[in-house]
Amino acid sequence: MSSIQGTGTTISFAFAAPNQATSFVGRYRQIGGLGRSVPVLDDTALSSVQYMEKIPGDLMDLSALPCEIFSNPDVAVPVRLVGTITITFQPQVGQTNGATLTFSGFISEDDTGSVESNVTKMGTFSIQPDGKTTKPTWTPGS
Repeated sequence: MSSIQGTGTTISFAFAAPNQATSFVGRYRQIGGLGRSVPVLDDTALSSVQYMEKIPGDLMDLSALPCEIFSNPDVAVPVRLVGTITITFQPQVGQTNGATLTFSGFISEDDTGSVESNVTKMGTFSIQPDGKTTKPTWTPGS
């Protein structure tokens, strides 16, 4: 299995809110991964022997993706707008198009970062998948 480098990975946002920004572009230093978790339910009966018994819950929870961005004071991060987010990864050797991860969600928080001498101004924000309109969908590179 080849390793995947982050260089060349991009995020695109498409928002459908009236009278609001319809897209958001930034230069990223780090894009966090999509975490999925399922609750663990106790299924231990009085007849169970030696070990507690567990079963998975019905619904998965999607964690927020933390992002670090080169902060630009001329561009406001569109917090709360629900839209479609697509992460496009760098194509692997022999591919023309990189793999994509697409889901609906919103930016749940942001921090524009501090201003310091001789330090690149960095900001952070979190993308929260909403689990509604577009479920997380992986498309392999081609």
